[in-house]
Amino acid sequence: MADHVASFVGFVPAARPALVILVSLDTPRGLLNHGGDVAAPVFARVAEDALRHLAVPSEDPDRVLRATVHRAVSATPAAYTPGAPAAPGPADGDPAEMPDLFGRPAREAALAAARRGLAVELRGSGRVVGQSPEPGTRLEPGMVCLLRLSRNPVLPASEGQ
Repeated sequence: MADHVASFVGFVPAARPALVILVSLDTPRGLLNHGGDVAAPVFARVAEDALRHLAVPSEDPDRVLRATVHRAVSATPAAYTPGAPAAPGPADGDPAEMPDLFGRPAREAALAAARRGLAVELRGSGRVVGQSPEPGTRLEPGMVCLLRLSRNPVLPASEGQ
């Protein structure tokens, strides 16, 4: 493998640029070592942090993940035992099946879907009120997960009490 420079340059946000960022990596190592493989992810992290620090508004407010405050109805104390296997979370299960993401915050739901190899598309903001594919659907490579979100989700009666 010959030494080379992997680079990526871009401007953000696209419609009304506030920043131009150049990432240049000298002699990247590994199988995937081109600009799009190693420099572009660095660009994305730097751009995201810089835009947040400079308070540059998003071009599409419906696609922004926002932090929400969740007040649990009840809490169970957790304990940690070194070497003990981790308990499966609610999104765990068969990685080849779509989990039920209803009622979850956008960020948590998007991460659960992305961990299964899905491309995630968000509509709205808040918590999941609808999803496609439906829970239990067998997943295939290249599938897209559409999450419909609302700030005022209607929870089933058993969860709202």
